[in-house]
Amino acid sequence: MKMNKALKPSEIGAPILSALGKQRNVIPGLLSKVLVYSLRILPRSAKIKIMQTVMEGFTKHQRE
Repeated sequence: MKMNKALKPSEIGAPILSALGKQRNVIPGLLSKVLVYSLRILPRSAKIKIMQTVMEGFTKHQRE
């Protein structure tokens, strides 16, 4: 999978480690937060279509 806007391990690990024992859930990165919180209000059918589009972008190079 090609993930152009993926977070680096240090950008994921640091917030998780600092929240250890303090928070139940951690969502590192602004783009991740926007995606998670915006998907909460949508019906399941819309979520599936959005995630299908996202995953197609990740695997586009395999279909070419």
